[in-house]
Amino acid sequence: PLFRSAEHGKHCILALCEVYDERGNHRLDQTSLYIPNNYIKKLAVRHPKTFIPTCSVHPKDPEALEKLHQLRDQGVRLIKWLPNAMNIDPDLNDEDYVKFYEKVNKLEMFLLIHTGDEHSISSRFHDDSLGSPLKLKGPLGHKVKVIAAHCASEVNRSRVGLLVDFVGVL
Repeated sequence: PLFRSAEHGKHCILALCEVYDERGNHRLDQTSLYIPNNYIKKLAVRHPKTFIPTCSVHPKDPEALEKLHQLRDQGVRLIKWLPNAMNIDPDLNDEDYVKFYEKVNKLEMFLLIHTGDEHSISSRFHDDSLGSPLKLKGPLGHKVKVIAAHCASEVNRSRVGLLVDFVGVL
């Protein structure tokens, strides 16, 4: 096996959903990388001692709340967002986001949110401002449990302000 859980523990295996626009339209033309939730769940079932399934649901997906409920019923607790490449503004305080955050709380789930700039996915949709740690104020303001991936760290020293912003959110 690639990993031995006794040596390394479990690993989160990450899905990545498609891009949706502000009106809830599915934008496959803006989606550069799509890793389906079902694929991630199958791998986790096949290797339960190795993988923790981390699925992805866009808050503007018209079926988002139902998908969250289904995933939780299947044992999924982590939801992955890569705002920079998924057209997700975590600090957007509109009805869809508020309902999404309420459902995440009710289902006792967590959001794993990429923070900082994005360099590994050259998405057709790309907005590094959405990776600002200040955007975490949205879900945190709704009492969502958030894991800030990378803590907005940045190799480029000219972007050290991201880390300062991250500390300011704490």
